[in-house]
Order: sequence, then C-alpha cells, then structure tokens
Amino acid sequence: MKCPRCVQRIHRAAASCPHCGFSIADADTRFGAEDVRLRCLTDSAGILRCGDRERVEVAMENVSRRFPQLFVAIYTGALGEVANLRQFGFWLLNRSAFEDVPAEKPNEAGILITIDPESKAAGMVFGYLLDPLVAD
Repeated sequence: MKCPRCVQRIHRAAASCPHCGFSIADADTRFGAEDVRLRCLTDSAGILRCGDRERVEVAMENVSRRFPQLFVAIYTGALGEVANLRQFGFWLLNRSAFEDVPAEKPNEAGILITIDPESKAAGMVFGYLLDPLVAD
C-alpha cells in the first residue's frame, strides 16, 4: 500500500507511515472518528442525472458479477479546502459501512472512486485484499 499523505510504499500492517507518520488517527482527526453509513453509489454532489446513475449502477454490478469477491463504490462530493482527496478516500474506505454490500465482503475487498467536482479531481483507493494484485 502507499501512504495517503506522502505516497511512499508502506507495509499494510503498519500502524503509521514510517516516512511521514501518517495514520488512520490523523484522518479521523481531520474527517471524524465515527463510522459512516453510505450506499455504494453516493452522489452527494448531485452530478449524476437519473440515466447516468442507472448506467453507473449497471457498470458497478458488472464488476461485482465478474469479480464476486470485490465491490465498487463511488462517492461524489465537494471536499473544499478541508480535504486531501487521497487522504479522504483512504479514510472513507476504512470508516464506511456500505449499506448495500453483503456482510461477507469486507471493506478490504472494496474499490472506492472519489470525485470532487469543485476541485475537478478524482481519486481511487482500494482495500488491502487488492494490494498484491494492483500495481501503479
């Protein structure tokens, strides 16, 4: 895995980044320590029209059918100056309880795409299950 702050490689079991000291506690301080309940497609920014939403949901279902051990989640929202997109995505994947994901699929099996339309930025984070399979 890569540290969400300094982007250096770190061991997934590390409590904090040995390079910069970043930890989930830092993200909790910035974004909140409580778990967040979300649906896999959360369009807080309101950027998806009805037809777009349906097409995105179909694409997400196709990934889940092809790779039944995984799930895909998409979050859109204006993060403003409060967030670094990488750090927010890391925090959201670790702290979210996805209401429409079966309990046998832990967040370690998730792929989260975060889109901030205000800053015109997008990012992707994935759970530890995918670490050995996904390269830069």
